[in-house]
Amino acid sequence: MGPMGPMGPMSITIQSLSKSFGATAVVNDLCLEIGDGEFVVLLGPSGCGKTTTLRMIAGLEAPTAGEILIDSRRVNDLPPQKRDVAMVFQSYALYPHMSVAQNISYPLRVRKIDAAKIQQQVRETAVLLEIEPLLTRRPRELSGGERQRVALARAIVRHPRAFLMDEPLSNLDAKLRLQMRGELKHLQQQLGTTTVYVTHDQAEAMTLGDRVAVMNKGVLQQFAPPLEIYHWPANRFVAEFVGNPGMNFIDGELVGGEFRAGSLNLKLRDDNLPQGGPRKLTLGIRSEHIRVAAAAHDGGIPANVYVTELMGSEVFVVLELNHRRLVARAPGDFRADTGTTVWLDFDLTQAHFFDPESGAALK
Repeated sequence: MGPMGPMGPMSITIQSLSKSFGATAVVNDLCLEIGDGEFVVLLGPSGCGKTTTLRMIAGLEAPTAGEILIDSRRVNDLPPQKRDVAMVFQSYALYPHMSVAQNISYPLRVRKIDAAKIQQQVRETAVLLEIEPLLTRRPRELSGGERQRVALARAIVRHPRAFLMDEPLSNLDAKLRLQMRGELKHLQQQLGTTTVYVTHDQAEAMTLGDRVAVMNKGVLQQFAPPLEIYHWPANRFVAEFVGNPGMNFIDGELVGGEFRAGSLNLKLRDDNLPQGGPRKLTLGIRSEHIRVAAAAHDGGIPANVYVTELMGSEVFVVLELNHRRLVARAPGDFRADTGTTVWLDFDLTQAHFFDPESGAALK
């Protein structure tokens, strides 16, 4: 029995959680229900309050207001070591004078667990993370990726009931980050441990999370599965932040079933019209829903090529239309010189509309 009752994963409930430093609200009235064994990602730009939220769940930071419940039990006043959660930071914080095995076993030794049991748990964890051959080495003899595995092993070894991870892959190079991302997801599904993971990298959030909580300036913007966030963003901030490249936006107005912006006139289908009369709004469209053709054709909208970015399997075409820039995706063999004219087709069945004042998505 751990300090939190019977072992096994746990749910985490955050009710009206706020944290202020002086007059600055870093986290503002945050509510989240994190299910048993769920992988939840807190996503947002730096300074949005995601790390502070994680530190409050861990007990390293005291909330200004609100409740944190672990398995329906209020833990606001419990010290970190009584919450049965394990933190993994971006800096691996390994003890340089200890071997890998000693580093991994440290959380068990502190808990005065039987030596034979410690050895068994260290070995099992090392096998799981494929670092068994490294057990006798010192941290300085390891690569970044190996150190990260040791840090993960140290978190996993005592079978905590939740993992709290703060950008654990951000110190790795791009290729290793991709590889570790897949392994982390696989590992979490194998262990079934409730995980709260902080990142500003939307690709990481999309691939790892069962659900993603998008935050901005301390306020929760949307909490939903990754595909829902991508296809039905709650507001302009989410639409811009999630997806690479972010969504394109055009400010204009709705006049009798047409969206007009400068010389641009787009006829909308009735089932795609936002509700309400003629008014100003912002059209949002993802780069994959703008088709680019080198030849003029019926209904094609002329635009100038600002620059093309070759991505290998596809090309990002940055366009100038009505003095604003849009990004379209084209097949990998598409070529167009800077300054030439191309013709665009918008797939308006995939268009989004936002209130230009509040940024909220219009139904």
